[in-house]
Amino acid sequence: MDALHLGGGGFTVPRYLTATRPGTDNVVFEIDGGLVELGERELGVRTGPDLRAVVGDARMLVAGEPADSRDLVVGDAFGHLVVPWHLATREMAAEIRRVTRPGGVYVQNVIDHPPLRFIRAELATVAAEFTHVALIAPPEALAEEQGANFLVVASDAPLPLDAIGARLGEVDPKVSLLSGANLTDFVGSALVLTDDYAPVDQLLATA
Repeated sequence: MDALHLGGGGFTVPRYLTATRPGTDNVVFEIDGGLVELGERELGVRTGPDLRAVVGDARMLVAGEPADSRDLVVGDAFGHLVVPWHLATREMAAEIRRVTRPGGVYVQNVIDHPPLRFIRAELATVAAEFTHVALIAPPEALAEEQGANFLVVASDAPLPLDAIGARLGEVDPKVSLLSGANLTDFVGSALVLTDDYAPVDQLLATA
C-alpha cells in the first residue's frame, strides 16, 4: 500500500508496515529533524525507498501531495501531548481526504482526558469531511474515568467494522469500538474545529 504518516515518533507504524507488508511505500512528515536523527541513531530506523522521512510541517506538506495518492494516512503528530491545532481542523481533514484514495483510510491518534471535549470535537470535525467514522478507545476512557489514547478511524467507504472488532478482540478484548448511533451519542453537539476557530488548549483543559 501507499501510506502517509503525519508525525514520526518512533517510526513504529511505518516500520511495522514495512515488515508486514513488503513493498509498502511509507512517507513520514516530521517537523522535528532531531527526532528523525534520533530514530536513525537510537532506534535502528533505516530510511530508503520504502521509508522516506521529510522534515517539515505536515499541514504545509500535505497540501503539496497529489490527490488520491494514498491508501492509508496516519495522524500521529503531537506537541508534547497535544495535537497541534492546525492539524486538527476541518480544513486539514479536507486535505487528508483529498490525498486519500477512494476506499482509503485515515487513522488519527488523539490523547484526551475527562471531560473529553477535544476528542468529541475532533470526531465531529473528521465526520464533517469523511462519510464513515469510528472510534477505538478503552471503556474506562469513554466513561470519562481516565485519560487515554483514542483512535479515530475514517473513510469515505464503509469501514470493515466486523474485521476491526475481531482484530481488537485478539489484541485487547477490553477495548471498545464505537460507530453509528453509539458514536453519534458520544459526540453529541461537539464543536467542529476550523482554521478560524480551534480552541484546542481550552478543550483539553481539565479544570
